Amino acid sequence: MEIINVYSSDFDNTTIVVETDKEAFYVQTVDGEYRFSLGCLISTENGEISEDDYPEIDVIIKEAEKYAESKLDFDNLVENPNYYNKDTSPYQTRFFKKG
Repeated sequence: MEIINVYSSDFDNTTIVVETDKEAFYVQTVDGEYRFSLGCLISTENGEISEDDYPEIDVIIKEAEKYAESKLDFDNLVENPNYYNKDTSPYQTRFFKKG
């Protein structure tokens, strides 16, 4: 599998499109991360997918997260002191908006 392009979807700025040589994946993100515990899903044009059906899904998630984090506006965000990482703080957001 080869990653061809990664970009924000045209329907919202938290869904990242990862195009591969086989199909396009739509990865929902929160605070620059794919967070299943916060309701994020991964889908293709055929609908929601099961991660078990795609052995390379970790590569797709990492590409989506890298792109999503690069688009965060850190000037308007404050780190959440209760967030450690997405595995140990599954229901905490990573940032709060300033103000």
